[in-house]
Amino acid sequence: MSAARSFPNWVMLDRFVFRRDDDKTFPNNEKATIRASGLTTREKPFNIAFCLAEPPGISRLYVQLPGFPGPRKIEPLSIVATHRHLILFCLTSPIDENPRIIDVQDLFIYDTSAISSSQPQFKVLPPCTELYNDGPRICRPPQNTTKCRLLMILSMGLLCRGEEEFAVVELNLYRFSAVKVQAQLCVLRSHTSTGPRGIHRSWHTMQLPINIHGNPRDM
Repeated sequence: MSAARSFPNWVMLDRFVFRRDDDKTFPNNEKATIRASGLTTREKPFNIAFCLAEPPGISRLYVQLPGFPGPRKIEPLSIVATHRHLILFCLTSPIDENPRIIDVQDLFIYDTSAISSSQPQFKVLPPCTELYNDGPRICRPPQNTTKCRLLMILSMGLLCRGEEEFAVVELNLYRFSAVKVQAQLCVLRSHTSTGPRGIHRSWHTMQLPINIHGNPRDM
């Protein structure tokens, strides 16, 4: 992960997110000079703070989530991927009746290069409404085509090019037979003319065949 000027050229970021809802335990401006605040699609506020360390020291991300269920019930915020100056976050909001059932999934791009500029540091990605694959391992597509799809964050990646362009991808593999496998890519590409808070583009799905040669068990 790359960082902005006057900060380390690169850092080793701890994959765990440290939740500190109390103002006394949340890092202050001296300990965490990179800070940002945002709102979920349900208008719930959250704060993040980076405590950076020169490698081989480990940098950490702290999050403040007032109004969210306790950390023993759910871990709402995850670092999905990083590339150069961009960080992809996922912030989940559960239903009120059962905090273990995810209802809303918000994806944010955090731009560390915008720290010293007037540009917003957070960019909200649009929800994915692509139909689920109708392969043999998952359910049929939902009847409501506007229903938001929950993406698998462990299968997602981030790639940026230049200062403003980037792509977010979810990859799923589906096996139809011993030698026939299909890759499904759910892709969101950015555009240089983004809005003040979000990315005004839509997700699209690509299905690509994978030809297996050799031992099928290697797949």
